[in-house]
Amino acid sequence: MFSWPLPPHKADPQNDLPLYLALTLFQPVGKRSKTLFSYQKNYYNHTGSFEQGRICIFGEDLKITKETKPQQPTDTEPLGSGNKCSLAIKLAAVLVIFVSLLYLLLLYKPARYNPLDIGYDGQVSKYLTHELLPQLHNGAQRGEPFDLVVTQKGINDAIARAKWPKRYSGIIFSAPEVLFLPDTIVLMGTTVLKRVQVVITIELNPSLNERGLLNLHMAKIKAGVMNITPLVKVVAGRMYADRLAVVDVDPGDLRAQIAASLFNDEPFDPIFEIKDIFDGEERKVRVEKITLTPEKLTVRLAPARER
Repeated sequence: MFSWPLPPHKADPQNDLPLYLALTLFQPVGKRSKTLFSYQKNYYNHTGSFEQGRICIFGEDLKITKETKPQQPTDTEPLGSGNKCSLAIKLAAVLVIFVSLLYLLLLYKPARYNPLDIGYDGQVSKYLTHELLPQLHNGAQRGEPFDLVVTQKGINDAIARAKWPKRYSGIIFSAPEVLFLPDTIVLMGTTVLKRVQVVITIELNPSLNERGLLNLHMAKIKAGVMNITPLVKVVAGRMYADRLAVVDVDPGDLRAQIAASLFNDEPFDPIFEIKDIFDGEERKVRVEKITLTPEKLTVRLAPARER
């Protein structure tokens, strides 16, 4: 209902009986106002009705105002239903954006990842047979410290000629590549997660402590562009501990020492046995220094002596 002032008039008992009764009963004085029953006159049929409102009397003029009340929610429109619906839509939109972003981050392929696609032909890499292994055997035979130089191009050729993909603990791994950076070895490859190919990147920082023990510190692990280092370390550490609990592992086994260094940062004595290709004699060498430069790894080896 709208509020409006009624036109000036006098209360006539014959023509405006309801109005006359209202003025007579309530007897407002001057410009005072009181919350009572207000009278609204119908100018079409000269009938009236009383409604709850406010009466204001100014002399002989009657101003009738109806106070409005807030609309109450009905049974078909629960209180706050609009806000709840809007909130649900916003949450759904945020979830869709998050999942899409996560998917894109996992599918990200680093620009530096360019594995060789040679294919397995059953042939051993000439880099191994003509360069790397002769360096290693000739140096070990001399019985003196020597440097073993491994090139990034050569080691990737040797790796690419192996039979891929390979399965490790239920994970399929293929298309590996090795990068040599200053103080860092980067291992990259492709794995399959829920039928989606994801590039895995592992960064290692090998170092020797003051006692000459080698630690293969796993600095970073990425799936696509996502850093998953803490998660992988926790899971891999538990798997390694569970394996030690059920399998009798020789602490001196080189593979066990490497695993402990990777997953638990446990340094080990870097002694390797090299079998002579001519007389079959095994010679032990120790890693004394590791130098990493772009596309090259230099390992200083010396005859191992008992400590």
